[in-house]
Amino acid sequence: MATYFSIKPESETPSEKEIVNEMESYARQIFRDQPNRVHVRSLTFTENHARLVHFDRAGSQITPPIDFHKNPGTLIRLVTGLTSTNERTMGLDDSVQWMIVNGRKTRGSVTTTSPSGERKTYPIVERIPTSRDSIRGRATTCWRVKDPETGEEYVVKDSWRPSDRSPESELLEVVKGIPGVVEMVSSESCRGEVKDMRCPSTIGQYHNRIATRVTTKSYGPPIYRFTSVVQLLSAIRDAIGGHQRLVGDDVRILHRDISHNNILLGKDGAEKGCRGVLIDLDMAFRALDESSKVTADQEIGTRLFQSLSVLHSGYLKSRSPAHDYLDDLESFFYLLAYIFLSYRPDGTLLPSGDDGPSIVSKWGDESASAAFEKKYLLFGGGPAAKRALRLVEGTWGPVCGSLFDELRWWVLEKRDEKDELLGGYPSERVANPLEHFHSHRDEHYAQVLNFFDEAIEAVQGSASTPTSIEDEPLSTSNPGSGIDASSPTIPSLPTPPTALPPCRRSARIRDLRQARDEPSPIPTQPSKTSIHIEPGQLTTQLRRSARLQKRRLEDEHQLDAPPPKAKRIKRGLRVTTRAR
Repeated sequence: MATYFSIKPESETPSEKEIVNEMESYARQIFRDQPNRVHVRSLTFTENHARLVHFDRAGSQITPPIDFHKNPGTLIRLVTGLTSTNERTMGLDDSVQWMIVNGRKTRGSVTTTSPSGERKTYPIVERIPTSRDSIRGRATTCWRVKDPETGEEYVVKDSWRPSDRSPESELLEVVKGIPGVVEMVSSESCRGEVKDMRCPSTIGQYHNRIATRVTTKSYGPPIYRFTSVVQLLSAIRDAIGGHQRLVGDDVRILHRDISHNNILLGKDGAEKGCRGVLIDLDMAFRALDESSKVTADQEIGTRLFQSLSVLHSGYLKSRSPAHDYLDDLESFFYLLAYIFLSYRPDGTLLPSGDDGPSIVSKWGDESASAAFEKKYLLFGGGPAAKRALRLVEGTWGPVCGSLFDELRWWVLEKRDEKDELLGGYPSERVANPLEHFHSHRDEHYAQVLNFFDEAIEAVQGSASTPTSIEDEPLSTSNPGSGIDASSPTIPSLPTPPTALPPCRRSARIRDLRQARDEPSPIPTQPSKTSIHIEPGQLTTQLRRSARLQKRRLEDEHQLDAPPPKAKRIKRGLRVTTRAR
């Protein structure tokens, strides 16, 4: 479809807003069906007037009514332009071409810059699905293509970035060769601008966007298309490792948009470090020096996976703390929780009405405050937190349940430590109260990576030891939990005797292995890396708050006291205000 017209009698002429709303539905359909469409233009008629309606990635624009009885030439030019067979005039990106057979697209090709810097045409293998249905925005479109000479596959990514944001290609150039991070092979940083499609008199009435294209190496599908527990955990683990390298002192790039769409599975047989790949640096921030910071912003990132600090930033505004690597690590936890609560271990989706998906769906609320309240319930020892843990253990088994629980507490502990430091130093005396805390960044990553390494090894160990029906009873569903007893799960390990006191995750996995007479790779006396204050540094002790210790005690002894939600939010306000 090239264009569309709407005809109404003058007496029923709708308002300008109503016209745009009506024409928008058709424009959205054209953008969806024609992924290389740059803009869509249409006409609305009455017996006396016509109006041109224009849609692009910055939004919409409509002309004043044109009296075509007085200006017939204008009407002729409009109709001629809208029905032109010239692809660029029509609003198509002609670097993408299709072979049409019986009115349908068959094979296609993309012409872009090759790794050697020359223009080259690549056959399209497939269009990679993206979940961007809105007209205004980045409109990311991805094509998997194949080099006709070498047979190597690449991914061509088209998007529209805000003109006040640096192109993604600049950051991708910096991160070339980093394991666990997408690798760019070529780019086109400016392929056109919205302002070139609109009347010059309207500049300032919209946010200009610039068309960009990057070509990267090809990897596997998004992480939510995993097929085994080990594949999933290995992919998240290596993506976290890639993230650690991004925030290192020699790169200083903070991703800020960790999500299920921005981590890909590595290629089959990928080595450790490349089993999961972090992509999409559109929202990333690069610090030029150690003092550079970026304030948390609830409009940046994917709502479902935003940290509590980022969600709270809309309320705190200028008082909001900086977005740091711990916010992204918290997003990795929500990604893990999202998959544990929404999928089965074989990669199949749980029914949307089950308890797990019902919990997760509330994290994506358009209201940041509503999403904050629902995510907050995931922490501590309250009923909602214990319910989520039971669901994970019931579907994924004790090893994944322990990973979920340990990472959940780790996120809570680090967030509380940050809050205490921000609330403990008047800003006029300490310019950066988190400086010493952030100096232990590598230790923080080591702790998180160790959680995953232990879980991966435990799952691999349990899978290598076959079990029989006589040895272990079949697991049954938990009434009211929404978990189907017939759902596939990973081989279950025996549960430690209930008489034993609660132990840390490493000890639990060790005891599970010993119960099966398996050698344990976990030391007999597991120890966590702790943060020590070196001489000459800040002397304030990093400690867990009494409230945090109380919450952990409640969780371990299965108390049903709900987490102090209102108090928690109030405390966040106090902490950040004092840190100004």
